[in-house]
Amino acid sequence: MPFSVAYSQECDCVMANFEGKLDHEVVKEFAKEIARVVSEHDCKRFLNDNSKVELDLSVIEIYELPGFLDTAGMDRSWKRALIVPGLSKDYIFFETVANNYGYTVKLFTDKESAISWLKEGKGN
Repeated sequence: MPFSVAYSQECDCVMANFEGKLDHEVVKEFAKEIARVVSEHDCKRFLNDNSKVELDLSVIEIYELPGFLDTAGMDRSWKRALIVPGLSKDYIFFETVANNYGYTVKLFTDKESAISWLKEGKGN
């Protein structure tokens, strides 16, 4: 499996790490596992480390991804920090589309900043 998902008591969030090629089939599996762990720990904050991801999605697939995530079990009430290898136009486009779709998503290039943001307004 190219990903791992676990709850972290240290940051009080769900930590998800992904490595390799990211396509629709893997995203579906990944989203379902995240939804399971979020539900199991009743924690709506998660850190998604995609710093070792090879993004293999077209612009249209990126645009449709938030709707796809709805069907895979993700919830718009979650606060999601996404660590990316760089602020490429594809990731910035995803962040914009996801936020316009009602998700709370923010891009980061380092883990410390992402965790700090997740802890802000911890009532989320």
